[in-house]
Amino acid sequence: MIRFVLFVYDAVPWLALAALTASAGRVVDERLRDERLTSPVLNLPFGIVAVGLVIRGFAGYFLEQQADIPHLTLSLLSVEITFQPGQRLLGFIVAGIVVSLVGVRVASQVTEDVEEENVAGEESDGDPEQS
Repeated sequence: MIRFVLFVYDAVPWLALAALTASAGRVVDERLRDERLTSPVLNLPFGIVAVGLVIRGFAGYFLEQQADIPHLTLSLLSVEITFQPGQRLLGFIVAGIVVSLVGVRVASQVTEDVEEENVAGEESDGDPEQS
């Protein structure tokens, strides 16, 4: 079981990168084909990163509990902060939630901007006296 969790822990960044590449291709494809982006297409990259963070956090938590990986340590301005397994898991979960909320915000902002451009374009195209 430990080998499987270690594989998941090591594979998640690579799988997330592959999925991000695929989702970026889908975003570009949608933009070129329809010239408008929908919220699900824009949310996909953020969702991938959020799920990757949460899975990596859980895998790290289980591995850290089994003492197969060292505690997460951050060095900030010559101060080292060491996180316990529960703190590490909480940090990854919170990071995943933050990334997904940022994705929702970005997607809603972009779709609002595109809809406003479409409405403005339809109003200027429909009025023959503006030419």
